[in-house]
Amino acid sequence: MNLAREDAFLIKGWKTIFWGKSNWVNLALLSVAVPGLAFLAVMICQFTRYSLQMDFSAYYSAGASLNRGLSPYVNNYAANPPIWDGVSFYKTSRFLYFPLVGNFFQLFALLPYWLAKTIWALFNLAALVYALYCAARMVGGNPQKRGRLFLISVIGLCLFFPTYTYFERGQIDAITMLLMVKGIEHLIKDQPQKSGVFFALAMLIKINIIVLLPVFLISKYRKALPIMMLMAVIFCGLTLALNRWEVVKQYAISDFPRILKYNELGPKEEIIAESERIMVNNGYELSRPIIQGVGYDLQYLSFNGGSALSRLPWISTINERLTRSGMPLGNLVINAILYFLSAALCIWLIRTRKVLQRLDGEYLLWGLILTLILLISPLTWVMNLVWLGVLLPVIGIEFIQLDQSSTKQGFAKWIQFLGLIPGVVGWLFIALPEVWLLPPGSLVANGLVLFKNQIGLFLLLVWLAVSINLKNLKLDHPERHIPSILKENTL
Repeated sequence: MNLAREDAFLIKGWKTIFWGKSNWVNLALLSVAVPGLAFLAVMICQFTRYSLQMDFSAYYSAGASLNRGLSPYVNNYAANPPIWDGVSFYKTSRFLYFPLVGNFFQLFALLPYWLAKTIWALFNLAALVYALYCAARMVGGNPQKRGRLFLISVIGLCLFFPTYTYFERGQIDAITMLLMVKGIEHLIKDQPQKSGVFFALAMLIKINIIVLLPVFLISKYRKALPIMMLMAVIFCGLTLALNRWEVVKQYAISDFPRILKYNELGPKEEIIAESERIMVNNGYELSRPIIQGVGYDLQYLSFNGGSALSRLPWISTINERLTRSGMPLGNLVINAILYFLSAALCIWLIRTRKVLQRLDGEYLLWGLILTLILLISPLTWVMNLVWLGVLLPVIGIEFIQLDQSSTKQGFAKWIQFLGLIPGVVGWLFIALPEVWLLPPGSLVANGLVLFKNQIGLFLLLVWLAVSINLKNLKLDHPERHIPSILKENTL
């Protein structure tokens, strides 16, 4: 009872204004969130009607190839009738995922392309919104606060430029984001077996999530490993059951090593002649791909896509020198080093900063891990940054907690405020399109625009690291920071 009175006394300032029971706050948030979602929906309709959505076209082509007994890793442009994704200019396809993921897209390939891409866009929008809801539920307090954090997250998502690039390309990261958010939710609720199922599914779709595995060696998460291993066995069994042996064998001995080396490209001798591609494209220019008799824009939005740390000039130079010196997998070596350093950082935070002893710090740790994956993965593009949506409720709640600290924590409060500045700046740096951020012209401006996503990710890491370390300074009343989703299980 004393704790309740003290908390009531400390709830003031922003919390009184923003989290009060007045209906105008709800109406204000709704008046922004609903038009924002409506605008996003209109843009998604534009993308599905006019844009090729080139990433989805690769998924669709893989499913169509499997439906006809062909390999999804081969560009089957010479088949009769041809299977053409509208983009690939190598004899190998742009499909980079495990065969079992291709089996999932066999269902979409049974539909006309325009209908399949529309259903895929709506499916991804639902997954993205539900992932934000789950994240807000984890860090929110009472149902009203959760709802408002959710609305804030929706508004932030609609004002986030990578969201639009995501739907313009028809990517798959909203699905992996939802799976990982559910995995994190079950870990925080101390349900590692259920969590292992979601993380295993996420790793099946995005192999770069494998960087998470060292984190599961920590004793608190170790119980998730057996179910993840069981899921891997099930995936292997399903792969063998649903695919021809030749496809699986060729993937293991040839396609997977090629993907590691070239990603979605290939060796020069595998390039298809432009005249052949134009012929497959019904004689039209390649800037206007024709899929099932319908012409689409190759790119509806213009943006600088590269967002990985490995695209920074000095790292790219090291990669080139390693390749020229006879080490063709030099990029793999660099990425392995980055993965190792990231895993070491996460384990250091867990073991020395005791971040898992604080439930709010645990969620921040997972936010840091997801941000690290985006930064160090060699295939991170601007559309993959929709993962950062999980940080929106955290940024909102961090602002609120600034005014929840007691007077004894004045120094810690100022550190928290200063640490939040790079988080907000980093988010805005990524959220704004290049043409809005800096005017083109000077070398410095062009350099900042070219690497703005990497800079933004680094600033977010700074904020997360400061926030995680600050949890050790909050020694009084730690239960005040327990997310509401856990109170039912812990109090």
